Amino acid sequence: MTVPTTINPDDFLETPEGRVWTVERNEEAWRLSYAALERTLELAPASMRVVVVCGIQGAGKSTWIASQPASPFTIYFDAALPGV
Repeated sequence: MTVPTTINPDDFLETPEGRVWTVERNEEAWRLSYAALERTLELAPASMRVVVVCGIQGAGKSTWIASQPASPFTIYFDAALPGV
């Protein structure tokens, strides 16, 4: 099974030693996530669908995304607390 295309700010917090969170690293993770989304959309066909999945950590967002069929026309933005 192919994994759906996902952009997740938490992925940008990962280091070889594990996930490291600071206010500054979190802000940079979100900036990088938005930039990745913009790059993806610039290259995407007009029929591209973006699904923003938000909620508290541990709610099952990533699990739900992983259960969706992979599609070249769908990208998932996996975002806990996107307003922060």
